[in-house]
Amino acid sequence: MKIEDLLERYFEGTTDGQEEATLRRYFRQANVAPELEIYRPLFNYIDVERENHLRSTDTTPRRVSLRAFVRKYTWQLAASVTLLLGMAGGIAIYESHRPASDSVWIDGVCYTQETLVRQQAQLAFQDVSFSQEDIFNELFTE
Repeated sequence: MKIEDLLERYFEGTTDGQEEATLRRYFRQANVAPELEIYRPLFNYIDVERENHLRSTDTTPRRVSLRAFVRKYTWQLAASVTLLLGMAGGIAIYESHRPASDSVWIDGVCYTQETLVRQQAQLAFQDVSFSQEDIFNELFTE
């Protein structure tokens, strides 16, 4: 296949990898046809960029100093510590104000002794109790 045909197919986007490699090899040669000389920089650029990319994807691990690591992540560390301390303080405040599980609130006062709770409950129920006459009057009088 002629190089001109390969170039035409290359610019149409219909070449495969082998044909593109053939074009790159052709333009690396010293004896390129004068009318095709204008395409040499294009294919040389592709080769140069490929080599640069292969060099830049070096997989050797980089060693980072502790000082650089701390300098880079100081604000994240400070935010994390502040958040943890805030959560711990909030939990401590919640636990200190939480009533015991065996407590009762009557008329806005917290009671924990069982006998006192019964007394206060009886007093509270007396305040809201109705007689039969009170109920009848409420239901049937206008």
